[in-house]
Amino acid sequence: MATEILALAAFVGLAGAAGGLLAGLLGVGGGIVMVPALEIALAAAGVPVGIRMHVAVGTSLAAIVPTALASSRAHRRRDAIDAGVARRWIPPVALGAVVGAVAAGLASDATLRIVFGVVALSV
Repeated sequence: MATEILALAAFVGLAGAAGGLLAGLLGVGGGIVMVPALEIALAAAGVPVGIRMHVAVGTSLAAIVPTALASSRAHRRRDAIDAGVARRWIPPVALGAVVGAVAAGLASDATLRIVFGVVALSV
């Protein structure tokens, strides 16, 4: 049991590092790596299939906050952020986040899997 927990922790840690690296370097969503990794880890932990994708997506989104802050600070130090563009994006991004959260809350686990797969393949 302890070996399984350590292996699972190592797997999630490596996936988190890969997701953070991709997000920080390229500005892509680390969730492309994190959500599938979390789904695998949650399955291994015995989380029921009906809620695994919701938990994986929610956990990935929660991890975005510190990653985004660190990456934004680094890019700002290099004067690589257009503040005017960023300010104009705030309202539609906030609206999209609210609509997405409501839609995800209403969606089934299977629907979230399909949507995630389609988006991941199109990125």
